[in-house]
Amino acid sequence: RQSLGQAELPTTAEIVVRIDATATAAGEVRLAEAAEVQGWGALLTDRLTGLLAGCRVTVRPVLDAQRLTPTDAYRMPPALRRVLHERWGVDAFPYGTRPARHCQSDHSTPFDHHAAPGHGQTHPDVMAPLSSFAHRAVTHGGFRREQPAPGHLLWTTPHGWRLLTTPAGTVLIHRPPPPQHSWWRQEPPDWLD
Repeated sequence: RQSLGQAELPTTAEIVVRIDATATAAGEVRLAEAAEVQGWGALLTDRLTGLLAGCRVTVRPVLDAQRLTPTDAYRMPPALRRVLHERWGVDAFPYGTRPARHCQSDHSTPFDHHAAPGHGQTHPDVMAPLSSFAHRAVTHGGFRREQPAPGHLLWTTPHGWRLLTTPAGTVLIHRPPPPQHSWWRQEPPDWLD
């Protein structure tokens, strides 16, 4: 077990660390002063050896969504899935907290199996991670969502609430007015003087 501050990391946990690096003309790689440990926060780069001691380390390059080619397949290839998970981090449902890697990859616009080849419809720009609960809420519960831009989902609930979800969180856009019942506007009966 590795200790980071007050809490301990589980022995089988996946620790995701993001480090900015630059290459020099001499071929050296210089790491940034601090790294970001997902779910924990910033950590000085020289402290990473203590955190990762005894761990199996996998180095993955940063993937640019704009350079990845969309696919005509319904399922996402691993590189596209990794970009989707890195972009969102958690479930794209309003106030979602489930990690994106444990969610389903959802097409914001319905996938068309009869589209012309070469018109790739599976790409992180038109998809979002949804938990199985959120997926059922969209399919059967009356929740609607639009994706006006990559990384932005505009939700409408069955009761008229409008919310915007982004990788940074959820923003309430519109709250419907409370329902006005007809009995609120009626005069009281004569015997109630």
